[in-house]
Amino acid sequence: MAVCRRCGNQMADNAAACPACGELRYQQPAAAPTPQYGAPQQQYQQPGAQYPQQGYPQQQYGAPQGGQPQYAMPVSADEAKGFIGALFDLSFSSFITTKLIKVLYILAIIGAGLEALAVIGVGFARGSMFGLVMLIASPIVFFAIVILARVYMELVMVIFRAAELLAEIAKNTKKQ
Repeated sequence: MAVCRRCGNQMADNAAACPACGELRYQQPAAAPTPQYGAPQQQYQQPGAQYPQQGYPQQQYGAPQGGQPQYAMPVSADEAKGFIGALFDLSFSSFITTKLIKVLYILAIIGAGLEALAVIGVGFARGSMFGLVMLIASPIVFFAIVILARVYMELVMVIFRAAELLAEIAKNTKKQ
């Protein structure tokens, strides 16, 4: 078992971050490329490019070999907590709305479709002429409900993203 270098908690060997404090697990970087000494190469033909001087080491930079990333992707404490952990977080320090918004939007589209079908059904229940009018009006009802749901959910996401960014700004200013 690995131990968090920040809080000392034990964490699984394959964990990307500490489950207690969210500290990213340190991974050793790959060995740095060794400098190669030699005469400058004539590959610098662009105007404004600085030519290396003779006698100085020439380093070769490139992508890491083997196709493996050198570092793990950053994981915040909220992401390490997971959906169920965030759902039962009584301090409300992490938001689940940002994770549920796609499902809520799909439900809103399904609801708009059912509402459009209900408009058609009520129209034909009142009479065939009124039913034909409602048949023409039902796509307008559908799109109006979908547009309103989308705008509402985008406003909710703006509020949640602003809250997340403000929390990150506050965390970064405390470090300085």
